[in-house]
Amino acid sequence: MNVFIDNKRGAPIYDQIYSQIKAQIINGELKEDEALPSIRNLAKDLRISVITTKRAYDELEREGFIYTLPAKGCFVAPKNVELLREESLKKIEEYMQKIAQLAVSCGLSKEEVVEMFMMNWEETAPDGACSADSDFADVRRVCAALSVPYYSVNFAAQYRERVFAHFLAEYKAGRTPNPDVLCNREIKFGPFRDYALSMGADFVATGHYCGVSHANGRNCLLKVKDASKDQTYFLNQVREYQLNNVIFPLAELNKSEVRKIAGDNGLATAKKKDSTGICFIGERNFRKFLQEYLPAQSGKIVTLNGETVGEHIGLMYYTLGQRKGLD
Repeated sequence: MNVFIDNKRGAPIYDQIYSQIKAQIINGELKEDEALPSIRNLAKDLRISVITTKRAYDELEREGFIYTLPAKGCFVAPKNVELLREESLKKIEEYMQKIAQLAVSCGLSKEEVVEMFMMNWEETAPDGACSADSDFADVRRVCAALSVPYYSVNFAAQYRERVFAHFLAEYKAGRTPNPDVLCNREIKFGPFRDYALSMGADFVATGHYCGVSHANGRNCLLKVKDASKDQTYFLNQVREYQLNNVIFPLAELNKSEVRKIAGDNGLATAKKKDSTGICFIGERNFRKFLQEYLPAQSGKIVTLNGETVGEHIGLMYYTLGQRKGLD
């Protein structure tokens, strides 16, 4: 078994050993009854003290993740992952009584939950391309109110490569893409989820208005209580395995309930305007934004009978079934 320790994280070494092994057990990377490196050998490999290693192993054993056999060593204990998920979900549901939609939660106390803010777009514009600075300020205020630690993680390069490039290619080909759908598959439940799990997270909870079931070895998306806010469509391309270790605490709450909970707890985001549209465009004029990346080619609008009925300013600004905006 490989235990990777990154001292830059700043946590005590024994905490990092504990979190790494626990994550490997929960994710199925270590199987039941699989032998672990001896305390002495692991300490030697990592060049740390035996006492530090033993402390991590003792904590894992206390929580039932491993067991010890005299003269034989330590082994992975049988563990009900479904029970772990239910316990985490209960904690998250309770914690959601104190957090707004934009906060990502995974527990009840600062020892159990870490807020991760995802930066997907980098641009300085007076008219606000994507209000990352403002959003991150909200994160700081909410986390300060709840005494929750937070991190900012930058996925701007991956977003441009996996989402924005596809967005431009589709418009150039005359099709209308949905970058939010692609972002969920390629970023939020890809690199972002992987990063959270690599940090030792047992589960990742997001503010999406959708539900998920983990039963019989399958992950299935479920519709939510607040049908007017249902976002399962935006996760329709997320691969099934990407929903492992994912929980959606808002599935059984109406948006009005979420705002009330946030307001009752004095959170800064309680009355924040709902986000709409494409984040990297913000409040800007869509056509002007697109012109910065794709040159427009005007032309005539002609019926199937060959009759010219008007002119267009570029095919990429129109879509099939459009009923207005053709004057």
